[in-house]
Amino acid sequence: MIEPADTVVQPGGSVTVSATFTLDEGDPVRRVTMSAVPPAGWQADGSVVRRAQLATGERLTGTWTFIAPADVATGFVDLPVVVEFDPAPLATRQRVHVEQAVRALVPPAAPSGDVAVSGLQFIADANGWGPVERDASNGEAGAGDGAPLTIGGTQYATGLGVHAVSTVTVYLGGACDRFTAQVGVDDEVGNQGSVTFHVRGDGRSLADTGVVTGSAGATALDVDVSDVELLTLDVGDGGDGINFDHADWADATVSCR
Repeated sequence: MIEPADTVVQPGGSVTVSATFTLDEGDPVRRVTMSAVPPAGWQADGSVVRRAQLATGERLTGTWTFIAPADVATGFVDLPVVVEFDPAPLATRQRVHVEQAVRALVPPAAPSGDVAVSGLQFIADANGWGPVERDASNGEAGAGDGAPLTIGGTQYATGLGVHAVSTVTVYLGGACDRFTAQVGVDDEVGNQGSVTFHVRGDGRSLADTGVVTGSAGATALDVDVSDVELLTLDVGDGGDGINFDHADWADATVSCR
């Protein structure tokens, strides 16, 4: 399941990250430092926090500003803060790293007008068999090996062809009002297969079809996605395993301002 980011940062923009480290147990540690470690191409403003010794229950805190490059790639990125210390006794002279990160999303441009979901950049995707196919059925394990999306004898020009268990997340940026689709098991598996379709917005459940089988036609979805930043389309296995679970998000469209 793809969870929302902790924050969104635009290319060339910045995000402030605060971190706290507490030594939960054991002997005091020495020469403690806490610092930001920017990803490649990023910058981090803020000083290294230092403590000669930290005892059990004591806290170390710091704040930094991470600055994204103007040409940063879109997608999720972790902005870590690293704590280093020498455990006692002194003879060990071992350094230990403890990481705490904020998960940021560098988004693509928000869509406008009526846009096929298959034309949007995937922020994240996973598929039960082969890749997610754009404007074609799942087919087999290779990329681009699907047939036209077909449910109950009706072909659809656009949409996503997937295989349970699958998830696709796209960025709407709060700019869209409706998500519509015709969903069902693709005709390429005959009357076999059973799946569920689940629409989530920023981690919240927006719509769920229940179990849909290969012998059924298409189910229409019309979902309010007002103010949704991240739209996620999940397909489950219907509770009986993933065999023949070729699922179509046919005519999947977002209507945006």
